[in-house]
Amino acid sequence: MQHDQLLILFALLIFAFGLVSRFAEQNSVTGPMVFMTVGVLDSSLAFGFVHATPDMGPVKLVAELALTLVLFIETTMINRDLFAGGSRRIPVRLLLVGLPFCLSVGSVRAVSPRCFTC
Repeated sequence: MQHDQLLILFALLIFAFGLVSRFAEQNSVTGPMVFMTVGVLDSSLAFGFVHATPDMGPVKLVAELALTLVLFIETTMINRDLFAGGSRRIPVRLLLVGLPFCLSVGSVRAVSPRCFTC
């Protein structure tokens, strides 16, 4: 599959999900579930429609765009009322301990790839 065809397929997938998102929202189907299912079905694990490797430039771009969309969509669906009345310890702990820890480990991993085994 050509690079431009891959990007067009990704755009069509987002458009198609936008058309049925209201129906999917009523049935507890989320965007990540749809994108994951389509990705697995299109990959060589199932039907093999898309033959792409992670080292292809557009594949990396599509993966980054998909991750950005998934994270943004899931973040907008957070119920803020749950945090307003309840304990604020968990979100504070995640932001003050978990986030800096993840950023520092990721930075160390990016700078010295031989530090951790994959």
